[in-house]
Amino acid sequence: MEDSESQFQELLAHFAARVNKALAAREAMVLCLFLRADGSVDVAAGIANTANERAEVLNAMQASAKTQVSDESIEAICIAYPDSSNQAYVALLENRDNYCAKVIMPIVMHPAPELDFENIDIQDGDVYVFPYVDAE
Repeated sequence: MEDSESQFQELLAHFAARVNKALAAREAMVLCLFLRADGSVDVAAGIANTANERAEVLNAMQASAKTQVSDESIEAICIAYPDSSNQAYVALLENRDNYCAKVIMPIVMHPAPELDFENIDIQDGDVYVFPYVDAE
């Protein structure tokens, strides 16, 4: 996948499917998705029930991802975590070209908990994992 938009849409599709399953099971999942150049997606997930556990799992995933992106077949990543205080999931998207986005997706609770695709908030993101590329 050549462009950032396609990469991020692919990652968000995988994110949505996995998070909706976790929400149905009432699990607070921290998720890391790696999009490879061949279009395949590798997944790492952790369950975290408290804010401290979420922070620990999130930090461990970011540290692990930093070492894994040295594999040049990884084109883009998504690291997602629940934001229980705002009843939402936050997805941090980033690719090798340092295009970044922060996607905040609310959770609707009725009839069953699931992501609310109607009220997505997309913001500029930050470089967390890929080495910073200086645009010359």
